[in-house]
Amino acid sequence: MRRLPFLVVLATGLVFVFSLSLTGTGTGAAPTSPVLSMTPSSATAPDEVWHKINPALLKQLLTAPPDRAISAIIVVRTEDDAQAALTVPPSVTRGERRATVAQQLQARAGQSQAALRRDLAVAEAIGTVSNVRPFWISNMIALRARPSLLLALAARTDVAALRSDEEFRLEPPTIEDSDTPEGGWAPNLAQINVPLAATALGLDGRGVVVASLDTGVDWQHPQLMRSYRGYAGKGLAQHRGNWHVSTNESNTYPVDLNGHGTHTLATILGDDGQGDRVGVAPGAKWIAVKIFNNNGFTYESWIHDAFQWVLAPEGDPALAPDIVSNSWGSRNGELDVFRPDLAALRAAGIFPVFAAGNNGPDGETIDSPGSYPEAFAVGAVDEENRIATFSSRGPSSWHEVKPEVVAPGTNIRSAYPGGGYARGSGTSMATPHVAGVAALLLQADPTLTLDRLETVLTRSARPLGQAPNNTSGWGLVDAYAAALQVTQSGQLRGQVRRVDAAPVATPTIEIGEHGASPVLTITGDAAGTFAVGLRPGHYDLRATAFGYEPTTATGVEVREGIPTHVVLTATLQPLGAVFGRVTDATTGQPIVATVEVSGTPARTGTDPATGAFSLALPPGDWSLLVRSDRHRLGHGRVSLVAGDATQRDFALPPAPRILLVDGGRWYYESQASTYEQALSELDYPYDLDRIRAPFETPSDVPTATHLLQYDLVIWSAPDDSPGFVGASDAISTFLRAGGRLLLSGQDVAFWDGGGNPLGPPAPYFNALAVGFLEDREPAPLTAVAGGPLDGIELVLNTPDSARNQGNPDALLVRASEYVAPMARWPDGSPVATGTGLCRPYRVALLGFGLEGVGPQPVRV
Repeated sequence: MRRLPFLVVLATGLVFVFSLSLTGTGTGAAPTSPVLSMTPSSATAPDEVWHKINPALLKQLLTAPPDRAISAIIVVRTEDDAQAALTVPPSVTRGERRATVAQQLQARAGQSQAALRRDLAVAEAIGTVSNVRPFWISNMIALRARPSLLLALAARTDVAALRSDEEFRLEPPTIEDSDTPEGGWAPNLAQINVPLAATALGLDGRGVVVASLDTGVDWQHPQLMRSYRGYAGKGLAQHRGNWHVSTNESNTYPVDLNGHGTHTLATILGDDGQGDRVGVAPGAKWIAVKIFNNNGFTYESWIHDAFQWVLAPEGDPALAPDIVSNSWGSRNGELDVFRPDLAALRAAGIFPVFAAGNNGPDGETIDSPGSYPEAFAVGAVDEENRIATFSSRGPSSWHEVKPEVVAPGTNIRSAYPGGGYARGSGTSMATPHVAGVAALLLQADPTLTLDRLETVLTRSARPLGQAPNNTSGWGLVDAYAAALQVTQSGQLRGQVRRVDAAPVATPTIEIGEHGASPVLTITGDAAGTFAVGLRPGHYDLRATAFGYEPTTATGVEVREGIPTHVVLTATLQPLGAVFGRVTDATTGQPIVATVEVSGTPARTGTDPATGAFSLALPPGDWSLLVRSDRHRLGHGRVSLVAGDATQRDFALPPAPRILLVDGGRWYYESQASTYEQALSELDYPYDLDRIRAPFETPSDVPTATHLLQYDLVIWSAPDDSPGFVGASDAISTFLRAGGRLLLSGQDVAFWDGGGNPLGPPAPYFNALAVGFLEDREPAPLTAVAGGPLDGIELVLNTPDSARNQGNPDALLVRASEYVAPMARWPDGSPVATGTGLCRPYRVALLGFGLEGVGPQPVRV
C-alpha cells in the first residue's frame, strides 16, 4: 500500500515538539513536570503512529485547530487477551463468579493502564486533558484532549489504538398512544405461550434481576413501580446501586423523557397489579442505566460506562443483574468496539439480549452489538407470526446465523411515561419478550449457564420455515416449551369421550390444583385428546363441550417425569330444534345460505331448492347468524326447550359482493378495523385481503382477476396508495369492467394523483378525473349539500378516531362533467369526490382516511 509521507512527517513533528515541551529537554524556560514520557524505551517508531489512529480521527487531529479539545477512546495494550485469560472455577456461585470476573478485569486494567493513567492525571491537573474516564471492563480510557496530546499518546507502546468517541443515535420505533387495556392476557404474551408458563408451571421471573440500558424509566409507572429493586413498598426508594446515569445528566432517580425505555422495560416485567399485565415476567426485579440522553443520542464511552456499572453497580458485583436487555444498536454490523464488554458480561454469567435492528428485509443487515457472537439477537414477527418487513436479517459479519430467535414486535402495547400506555413496533419491542422469557427460565433453574440458556431458548422455539435461517433464526420464542425443558414437571394426557367411547371434539378443559379454583384452560383436538405439562401435584379437571353436560375428574396426581393418563366421560344434553327457511327479501325466492349458532361450532346449510334448514341444539337461548352470497347478514334469537322445535325464518336483503383491501398492513399501520366495524354494523359480508408483501415475489397485491370477482372494492391506504404498491393497472381494469371503488387515504392523491415528484400520476387516476392540489393541515370539512355525505359533520382526529391525519389531500377536479365534489375544505377545495356520472364505473375518493374522522357514527 502506498504511504502518505506528509502525514507521517506531520505526525512525527507534532510528537517531537510535544515531547520536548512536556519533558523539559529543550532550552529556554525551566523544565516542567513530565506529563507523557517519550523516552526511547516507550516510544513507537514515528511511521507507525498513524497506523494506530482511526482514519477519521487522524484527519481531525491533523486539521483541527491546535487548541481544540477532541473526544477520543484509548485502547490500552495488554500482553494477553483479557477475556480469554479470565479464569473462573466452575463450582463457584453466581455472586462469586461476578466478583471474580470483576476483580480479574480490574487487576489487569490497573496493571496495563498504570503508567498511562499516572501521566494523564498530571496532564489533567495542568488542564491539557479533561474528562479522563478509565474503563476496566474493556481496558480503555476515554478522554478529551488537544490534537498534539492525542498524537503523542498514539506514539506510546502502551497504547494499542486510538479512535473517536463516536456518537450513536437511538433509532426511534413507531409508537402511538394507546389507553385501551387488552383485557385478559395481552395477545403478544399469548403468542409466545406466556399464559401456559405462568398458569401451568407457576413461573413469573421471581428471584431474577433484569437491567435495562435505554432512555431511562418512569419508575413510578403503575406497571413498573412494584418491580423496581430500589423500591420496597414503603419509605424512601433506594436508587443507589439500582439506577445509573451514563449521560452526564443529573437524574438522581429513574426518569424517562423519551418513552422508549419505559415501553421496553414494561414488556419484560410490567404488571399494574389490577389485572392489566403487559410484561412477560412480572415477578422479576429491574434496575436500569440511562445511556441515551434526552435528545436521543449516546457516545461509545457512555455505553462502556453503562456495561461496567452493570457488572459492578456502584462498584459492587453482588448487585449485578442476571440479564441485560438492549433495545438499541448500530447499523454498522461490523462495529466491534463493545465485544470486550459483552465478553466480560458473559464471563460473569450475565445474559446480554440485543435487538436485531430495523433494517430489513435485506440480508446482512443485523445491527451490532446484536451481530456479535457474544450477543443473543432478537428479530420481530407480527401478530400472525410473519417476519416483520423491517426486522434485520443475518448472517452476521462473523458468519453466524442471526437473529437467534424472533418475538412479537408489531403493535405492542406497553407502558409509557406519565402513567400512560402506547403501542410500538420494532425489534426494540421484540427484544424484551426474550429477556422476559430468559427471566422465567432462570427462575425455574438458577443454575443455568448462558450456553445452556441459549440452547433452551433456541431449541424450544417454534420454527418459521426451515430452521435455523437468517430471517427468523431458530424460530418464535416459546416461553412454555422452553420452561418445560428446565422445570420439574410431569405430563398430563387425556381424552374427553362419550359413554359409547366416541370422541368429543374440541372440548375445553379447566385445570386447577386440588380443591382450588381453576387457573389453566386448554382446548382438546378434534379427537378430544389433550396434553399439558404441569408441576407435580394433585389436580382437579373440568371438561365442557357444546352439546354435552360438564364432566369432572378430581385429585388426579401428576408426577415428575411420568405421564399421567385420564379419561373424562361426557353425557349428551337433551336437545331441542330450530328450523325455518331462508329467502331473498326482494324476490321471496329460496337462497343458498349457511346458518350458524354464534359462539358454538354448530352450523348447517339450507336446501338449495327450498331454502329450508334445521338444527338440533341444547336447551337455552341462542343467537343465529345467517350468511348468503350477495346478501346482507341475517340475525335472530331463539329460546329452545328440550324436545320442542321452534321455527325461525329469514329474508335477506340483496347486497354487493365486497372486497376490503387492507393497504396499511405491510407497513404496520393497518386501519382495516374501521371498515370492518362499519360493514359489520351494516350487516354487509365482505372478504378481507391484507397486503403484507407488495414488493416480494410473488406479491400479494390484488390482481385484476381477483378484483373482478367483486362488485365493490374498498381500499384502505392510510399512508400509501394503490399505485405505490403496483396496483394501478389492476384497478384500471376493474373500473373499465364497471366496478365500484371506495378509496380512502390522506396521501392517495399525493402518490397517485400528481403530487409525487418521483413519477407521473398513476394511470387509473385518469378514470377518476381528479388530481392532487396540495397537502393541508387538518381543518373542519363541509359536506356538499345534496351529496352522499349531506348532513354528516366531518371532524378530523376526534378522540375516538385513529388520530392519524397529518396532511390530508386537497383535490383538483379535472372533468366536472362527471366528477362531483362530496366534501370541501374551508376554502372550497374538494377533499372528497365522486366519479362516475355518465360512466360505467363509480369511484368515491376520500382525501383523508375514514379512520381519522369522528365521532364513530360518522364512520358507519
